[in-house]
Amino acid sequence: TPGRLVDRFDKENTYIICLRGKQLLGMVAVRGKRPFSLDERLGNCDVYLPPGRSACEIRLLAVGREHRKGPVFYGLLIRLAQYCKEQSYDIAVISGLVQQQKLYEHLGFVPCGRYVGTADALVQPMYLTLEMFGEKAKSWRR
Repeated sequence: TPGRLVDRFDKENTYIICLRGKQLLGMVAVRGKRPFSLDERLGNCDVYLPPGRSACEIRLLAVGREHRKGPVFYGLLIRLAQYCKEQSYDIAVISGLVQQQKLYEHLGFVPCGRYVGTADALVQPMYLTLEMFGEKAKSWRR
């Protein structure tokens, strides 16, 4: 369909969404099948991660502008963490857009590996363990 973007991993992604009626307020995609997009960009991304972890890749976090600082955004992240725990994933990787790096670090993500991508879409590989996320999530409830 013209004007419609479809993720190349669409058939492998699990989508966590937030709806108000039929209106999509936010969504995030996660997948556990290798190779991840970071594997393709860095080689085996496991060399940049703490050893002995079960990894997933988080993709396509999108939340409507008016919902980015409230329960929709944080609710998606909490549900994502629950899903990861259910699937026995204990570390997540992302290709974090450089211009959004402060947000990712606020969420607890740690840079790993070198910048990759193009000048238009330069990304910082990052990871977050389930434990690190749990610590950050405690501070959101205060």
